[in-house]
Amino acid sequence: RWGPDLGLSLTSGTLGTNQMGYLSSLIAWHYMDPPDEFERRRNHTIYSSAYNPSYYTNNRNAYIDRPEYVWSIYMDQQNDSQLFLAPGPDDPAGGSLRGFSVVTLVGPTTLLSQTVTLNKTGQDGTYFEISSSGNATATPKGRYNAFPMSGGGTASQNINVALVIPANQPGAYSGQVTIDNLDVTLSGGFGHGGTDDNDVVSMIAQALDHAEASFDASADVDTIDVDLGTIAEGGGDVFVDIPVYNLEDAPGFTAKLDIEYGAASGDTSALLIAPTLNIPDISAGGSANVRATLSAVAAGSFNATYTIRTFDQRTAENWLEGTALTIHLSGVVESVSTLGDLNCDSVLDFSDVEPFALAIVDATSYGVTFPACDIHRADMNEDGEIDSRDIAGFVGALLQP
Repeated sequence: RWGPDLGLSLTSGTLGTNQMGYLSSLIAWHYMDPPDEFERRRNHTIYSSAYNPSYYTNNRNAYIDRPEYVWSIYMDQQNDSQLFLAPGPDDPAGGSLRGFSVVTLVGPTTLLSQTVTLNKTGQDGTYFEISSSGNATATPKGRYNAFPMSGGGTASQNINVALVIPANQPGAYSGQVTIDNLDVTLSGGFGHGGTDDNDVVSMIAQALDHAEASFDASADVDTIDVDLGTIAEGGGDVFVDIPVYNLEDAPGFTAKLDIEYGAASGDTSALLIAPTLNIPDISAGGSANVRATLSAVAAGSFNATYTIRTFDQRTAENWLEGTALTIHLSGVVESVSTLGDLNCDSVLDFSDVEPFALAIVDATSYGVTFPACDIHRADMNEDGEIDSRDIAGFVGALLQP
């Protein structure tokens, strides 16, 4: 103990009678070695009858409880420390505000973290408190954090700040981490020591439920059969637009849906879904169309299967690929045999006269000369026979406007 009763004093100079020190070294050490858990627990134990019923003293070390008071009591009222988040203070009083926002997908309990840099200017040491509110947290945390004394310039410490997203709970989350310079002196200049404004990290997150692709607007349907019907060979192609819905299970907090071409099998030259298919950002509760086409180029009965890959919006954190969609396509292209078109150019004109005559007089030679054509195109009266009785019908069809 020291003070007027014993005549002891601390000094920063050469020790003399009734002097103890070295004060400047003790002050420097005070900011280099904040009270740890052991020291704080010992302080409680010495004081408390609950912790130490036989030997408690009701005495506490005030500088373990409130280490920030040391400068004001033993040094001066002009602590020049100023704290701010990099890159610099936002106002003359030394305060700074940094903000982070993120869109993420729900899952296990998630820590959306950032590292911020806390800077100190001024030569004097100081203690600072890190506290959090809402869904925010920080490492380190509490009031036993310090910057040691320095010869000037800027000192820095990294702080990890995070926003805690509960497991599988879509919604909006926010929180703040506040850094408070705990020095209590008021004469170190505006924005320094006890007049240094707080520094704040503000965090906002949207936690979204996963997108759910479906062929039905009200139920999860991942497979669909689509019949494109029957068309004529050589006629126009037909197409069907197949809606893909993004089911909204969490209103206001469901991710957008991305879809893209996956794989194909079967008669993919006749039944087509473009391999360039790529549709992003289908809104929750909305839909987009996948176009399937039946080509009229060749006759036949066709079947094909396509898979469509699905994803949560890939602009969000922690997105996942969803269940693939399967589309089974079918369609028929009927062969069209035009009567009188004996050279199979899809037009009945005078270029068919010679092939028609050949079909009448020499069916074998016609088959050799026009192997891809059906000789029954010469059966103009459709009696099942290719003979002279078909000539009048051919001439009539040829001369018909």
